[in-house]
Amino acid sequence: MENREFVHRNRFSIGMHAAAASGDLMTVQMSLSNGANVNWKAPYNHTALMEAAAWGYVEIVEELLKHGALVNLVNDFRQTALDNVTENRTNMPEDKRARVITMLRQAGGKSAKELT
Repeated sequence: MENREFVHRNRFSIGMHAAAASGDLMTVQMSLSNGANVNWKAPYNHTALMEAAAWGYVEIVEELLKHGALVNLVNDFRQTALDNVTENRTNMPEDKRARVITMLRQAGGKSAKELT
């Protein structure tokens, strides 16, 4: 891959990750359509799917899964996306938490403990 293409894809991957963490579905979609790596890892090997799951952004989780997000990647804290939603301490509505858990499980998602 040429350096210019690498920089272009990383720029969109970073933007997608930030958008997933803030609930910005339109920017996630735009980033993916411009070549963002759906499984790009931020510091501590945290992915956009982990961020969206942790905050209960159902539509973003769905979009990332549709684009091939890997559900069982493990970050440096030994957490998967499923761990992020089940262990999250935010005031996420329970219906959103349940929907995200169901989506991740249907995609084959496991906790880090289940993977060991």
